[in-house]
Amino acid sequence: MRLIFLFIIITFSFGDVINVPEDVETIQEGIDEVQSGDTVLIAPGIYYEHLLLQKEIVLASHAIYDDLETDWLNNENIQGTVISGAEEPDDPKRGSCLVIRDSNIQPTIFGLTFQDGRGTSMEVTECDLKRQQRSGGAILIYKAYPTITYNRFMGNGTAQASVGGTGPEAEEVVTSGGGIGHFDDEDVEFDEDRSPPVRDENPSRTVPGTMIIQNNYFANNSSGNGENIYSHGFDGSIDVSGSVFDNIDCEENIVNEFVLHSIENEADYIQDGISGSCIESNDYYVSSSSGDDSNSGSETEPFRTISHALSFVKDTGPVTTIFVAQGQYSREENGETFPIVIPDNVHLIGDEAENTILDASANQNNQAAVMIIPECETVLVANMTLKNGYSEGHGCSGGGGLLVTADDRDNQDFSDIRNNQAQLSNLIIEDNHSHNGGGVSFWRVSGASISDVEVRNNTATFNGGGIFVYCSIITI
Repeated sequence: MRLIFLFIIITFSFGDVINVPEDVETIQEGIDEVQSGDTVLIAPGIYYEHLLLQKEIVLASHAIYDDLETDWLNNENIQGTVISGAEEPDDPKRGSCLVIRDSNIQPTIFGLTFQDGRGTSMEVTECDLKRQQRSGGAILIYKAYPTITYNRFMGNGTAQASVGGTGPEAEEVVTSGGGIGHFDDEDVEFDEDRSPPVRDENPSRTVPGTMIIQNNYFANNSSGNGENIYSHGFDGSIDVSGSVFDNIDCEENIVNEFVLHSIENEADYIQDGISGSCIESNDYYVSSSSGDDSNSGSETEPFRTISHALSFVKDTGPVTTIFVAQGQYSREENGETFPIVIPDNVHLIGDEAENTILDASANQNNQAAVMIIPECETVLVANMTLKNGYSEGHGCSGGGGLLVTADDRDNQDFSDIRNNQAQLSNLIIEDNHSHNGGGVSFWRVSGASISDVEVRNNTATFNGGGIFVYCSIITI
């Protein structure tokens, strides 16, 4: 710990320093004014900004002067220097507190609180079709590899609906990376119309083998997948050692793949010395009408959203069963986030197919499947309705209501079939749309089964309005 801390302190000794708000009024002004190697030093306060960083600089609070070895979680400079994405951004497609992008830059982000960020819209190409994906609630990173240490990530991602009320209907959901979204893939680009970005003065950086995201605090962040961190295209290691999460598997000292997610498991998460509340139970309950995500998740104190319950799933050991009470689960009703991506080792069981309704309320302009099940050994989904999904942008893999898939969805190799043991039982799948498999799509999987399912009123642009099976060995 001491060696890491001393290295950070030494790093800060180089370059000119711009003080906010003493020298400039806003953080963005400070970023625009400095050169690579300089420091933007932020005084305590709340800054309602949506920042863009394209230089290799230090962005830090006055915590750089403090001894953080003993109790950095209660450091006043970290807690009191807040970058908030709560105010409406100038560009509605950029709701992240901070966007770091281009040229493989490696800036340092140190000692700040990021809260109420609502993500940035990215455009992902699959099978020559494009879809929008909102990611990086607090920080969106694109072809850059920052060092992010001693920060707090609080309530970023998709804002939850309050108990007894509704969520903001017009707000787009953060589908990945409630805290941090990281992209390093040629098939991903910004979903915006803007002039070419101002590049860093020295763009010839080498992509590091490890990205440092150590000693950070994550609380109440939300997204459809990668609740705290989501990685797409990076095949190195992401070191989150020393960080604090909402819930962890204390026996294995890890969090699950829903909390820290990497597409196709390309990135390896190093989790040495992480901490958080220990997951004690294997059974959890969810109720859209009477639940609250601050509850314990017991039968008498259920959670409000399925998405939150998934953060309590253990990767190993006994199966986690999530019992979903009858009711409507949607963005408007209970703040549910879609698509719901089911991690391995979980049974998701509704009350009855007719009365437990997962409604994505998606359309052409705000696309989302209802549910996605990647490669798994032990997943059961039963007794519920999946409706109003729209995923034309999924490309060939499709799946408007439900996609059961190999992890690498953009791969069309018919000989590369992956193990997916998802069991689907007693479901109603209706009023969904996609390019292929408007209702259900099985994409390059072996071992899945589907039974006692009504598939009705679904549409597809190309193949399988009801069910689409591509290079898969399944039981219907």
